[in-house]
Amino acid sequence: MAPRKPSTTLRAGGAAGLFLAVLACCVLYMRRHSVYRFFVLRALGRIAWGRITVDDALGRTELGPHADATGLHVRVRVHDHRAFYAAAALRGDVGLGEAFVAGAWDCDSMPALMTVLCGNVERVAGRLRTHPASAASLLRDSAAAQHHYDVGNEFYATFLTDRLMAYTCGFFTCPDDSLDRAQHNKVDRVIAKLDVRRGRRVRTSGAGGGAWPPTSRSAPGRA
Repeated sequence: MAPRKPSTTLRAGGAAGLFLAVLACCVLYMRRHSVYRFFVLRALGRIAWGRITVDDALGRTELGPHADATGLHVRVRVHDHRAFYAAAALRGDVGLGEAFVAGAWDCDSMPALMTVLCGNVERVAGRLRTHPASAASLLRDSAAAQHHYDVGNEFYATFLTDRLMAYTCGFFTCPDDSLDRAQHNKVDRVIAKLDVRRGRRVRTSGAGGGAWPPTSRSAPGRA
């Protein structure tokens, strides 16, 4: 008996399976190397003022209006293609910060880049959405906060002023002001702007250990 030839249906099914396998491989490759890049560059391309030039392994991309009156132009260099674009696409500004610390990218002027991004935040933020925080990420963030902040006053006393223990910037009224004097100047200035008076209550957060009204020279005991 002569051997039976494979049916046309079987041949078509095999070709279809091979095509789907190749297509799946292409999709996975694009997901890892191109999809995140596409979405991030499309989001940044919505900026209405300022210019950003992105240099990565695939070439150079110019983003923003060609004729921009602000004159702000910043160049971003991507060193780790996958880490940078995945972080930006999945975790937004937090991801960008983490990728920067990891060395995945840098730029020629961070102040200029922040100015352009903040000035276009309404146009860009909606395109770079972040996932809701998971229980694991909340626990990780809590552990990080304890590691960096719950270290005792002895540690902060090594680089902060002895009396105010404030780690926000001071206000220098003249070049001869010490850091301690600048911190007092800051507190006095804020109290004056708030018009704090005797008998009023002031609630502060992150102002330093006991830095507020009782330590102020210009308004002792006004709270």
